Amino acid sequence: MEKLSSMINIALLQELQDGFADSSQMALVAVDPDGSLITRKSGFNEYYIRYKKNDGFDAAVSHAGGRAAVYTNSIGLLEFCVPINVNGEAVGYFVGGEVLPENYDTTSMLRMVRDLHVNENEFFAAVGKVPVMSRDRLQAGSRFVQRMADHVINKIANANMTGVSGETLSRMKTISERNLDLSKQLESKLGQLTEISQSCAAEVKSAAETVKVIQDIALNTRILGFNASIEASRVKESGKGFGVIAQEVRTLADTSKASADKIGAGIKVIGGFAKQINEETKEAQRIVNLNRENIAEFRRIADESGLTEVK
Repeated sequence: MEKLSSMINIALLQELQDGFADSSQMALVAVDPDGSLITRKSGFNEYYIRYKKNDGFDAAVSHAGGRAAVYTNSIGLLEFCVPINVNGEAVGYFVGGEVLPENYDTTSMLRMVRDLHVNENEFFAAVGKVPVMSRDRLQAGSRFVQRMADHVINKIANANMTGVSGETLSRMKTISERNLDLSKQLESKLGQLTEISQSCAAEVKSAAETVKVIQDIALNTRILGFNASIEASRVKESGKGFGVIAQEVRTLADTSKASADKIGAGIKVIGGFAKQINEETKEAQRIVNLNRENIAEFRRIADESGLTEVK
């Protein structure tokens, strides 16, 4: 369970506490379950401050045993301890009161003077400033503080915690981690798609250059064909020239075949890249769909837990 100080605006808690102390003439302070202070002490009298050698709030918490309790502390003052419960567990306590009971025993006070080894006049001057109250009034004050803890404090704390159970928070954390992992996978897939795309662009450029070579070959072949037709008309006179042209045509044919093979290989590579792009795109889409499902689940859990109702 989180500490109360992490669930609630301490300034607001202090304001509520100060208001109670001012209106009731009782002291009040909020402490953690170990007795350490959460707020500044409100309304604590001079007698308490001077002669309570140890605030003893941890002892007060222990004395209360998780329940509201009224008792006499070590310097003879009536004191109460009220648990601050959130979701059935005490996340802190209000300790207060610090008043003298009606018909308090002066004999025990004298004994306390001797035990504390303090100046008797100063001691009783400080005691004389302590409010005197009936135990019933102190109990009424403690009940008011209990209601404040149960209704006001618990409402604010629950608003900050959004009423989410530990199991729910664990599920939400798992989903968040899963989404983070999926995001990293998606980023990796997009990087691979970018590299494949760049490779495709390079192959397309190479294929385009090869096509230009074939176009040039085709042009030269047509020219040679034209020359061959001329030479054919002179075959009787220039048979050797026709043979040279025929050889050039074969050379160009070989070059055309090599270029065609290169184009075929390039197209095959591009085809492979296209298939890989298609597969990687499907994988990226799968990851996106999973991410959407996780977000939908996260939203559903938030709705069930009342998270979306918190402003």
